[in-house]
Amino acid sequence: MVLTMCVLFITLVILILSHLSEHAGIREPVPLLAELLYRSLVPAVCAGSFLVLFRIVRTPLMPGVVLPYLAIVTTGLLFGAGLLSLVLQEVGGGRDSEPSMPAAERLYQIGAGAVYFGKVEGIRFEDVVLLQPREQPVLRFYNEAMLDPEENGLLLFGSGERPELLRFTARSLPWVLTPAAPGYLSLFLVDVAQTREHFISTVHVSRLSGIVLSLAIGIYLASCFIWIRYTRWPLFNVLISLLVLRLTLSMYAAVSVPAFTGFVVTLFPLLPEFLVVPAVLGAGAVLFILLGLLRPRYRDWKRGVGYA
Repeated sequence: MVLTMCVLFITLVILILSHLSEHAGIREPVPLLAELLYRSLVPAVCAGSFLVLFRIVRTPLMPGVVLPYLAIVTTGLLFGAGLLSLVLQEVGGGRDSEPSMPAAERLYQIGAGAVYFGKVEGIRFEDVVLLQPREQPVLRFYNEAMLDPEENGLLLFGSGERPELLRFTARSLPWVLTPAAPGYLSLFLVDVAQTREHFISTVHVSRLSGIVLSLAIGIYLASCFIWIRYTRWPLFNVLISLLVLRLTLSMYAAVSVPAFTGFVVTLFPLLPEFLVVPAVLGAGAVLFILLGLLRPRYRDWKRGVGYA
C-alpha cells in the first residue's frame, strides 16, 4: 500500500501543479507528468494491493479479519484512482507536441492498442501490423500507412479501396516518447493497457458501474491470498502467485473485449453488460475461496513454514 499511497500523493501534487500552471510558464512538464500518472495510477493500486498479500503472512493477524478490510480499502482506492485518472486524462490531453517519426521494426503503443512498422520512409510506412485487443480481429495487417497530421492519425491502406483512419487519442504520447518494450514484455504491457483503459472507461460511463467493478477487483485480489500459502515452499508460492497475477491480466483483457461481453449477454439476456467482467472476477474469487477451504488450517500452515 505504500507504493499506492505514494502514487496517489504524486497525483495530487500534479493536479495542484496543473492548476498553478494556468498562471505560470510551466505548462509543458505538467501534462507530461499527468500522462505518466494516468498510465500508472490504476495499475499501481492493483499492484500495491497484491503486494500486501505477501506481508499478511508475516503478521499475527488472521486472514479472515485482514482480507475483507483489504478488499474494502482496495475498492475505495481503485475507484478514487479511476476518478483521478479521468482528471489526469484531461490534463495530459492538453499537451501540444509535434509527433516525431517512429523507427522501423519497433512496437509503439496507441491508446489500448499497439502498432508495428516494418519499414519507415518519412511519413510513409510499409508492412504495418495493428494490434487492438478490444476490436475484432485483434491483429490487422496493412501494406502501407501514412501519417496524416491534419486528422491527427494514421491512414492505413489495406486490401480495401478506401484507406482507414486510425486517430491518435488524447492519451497517446508522441512516437519518441513511447519507449519500445522488449518482446517478452510487449504482450504484458498490452494487457495492462487494456485493463486500465477498460476500468477507466467503465468509471467514466457510470459511477455505479465503476464501484461494482472496483469491488469485484478488490474481492478478487483479496481471494488471491490462497496462492500465497498454497504450499509449504514460500518461493514456489511467490512464483505461482505471480503466474496467477499474469494470467489474471490476460483473462481480464480477454473478457473485457466487447465481442466477449456481447456474446455473454446473448447467452444470458438478463445479465447487464457492465456486470460481465465483475461476474467473471467474482466467479474466480469464489473458486479461490473454495480452494482455500481445502487447504490445511492457516495456523498449521504458518507453523509448518516457520512464520508462527
